[in-house]
Amino acid sequence: MNGRNDEREIEDDGFYTVSFDERAYDASKEGIVTTYIHPPIPIRIYDWQATMADYEPGYAIGHGETEQEAIADLLDQLSN
Repeated sequence: MNGRNDEREIEDDGFYTVSFDERAYDASKEGIVTTYIHPPIPIRIYDWQATMADYEPGYAIGHGETEQEAIADLLDQLSN
């Protein structure tokens, strides 16, 4: 896992519902929205996506194998 107490459950629409210990990291305080996507491809580096809460097409999108990696990727893009 990724350092949190994750519980994943597949919903009827095929997407995962993810709950976790919010003490680990609360991205919403930073205005960051994370989404668990899990696309049907063999590599896992695009499982998580992170955007700013005010995302518009063309804004930076972070990707990662874990939620933390996606947030770090987003923050790296925003700092450049």
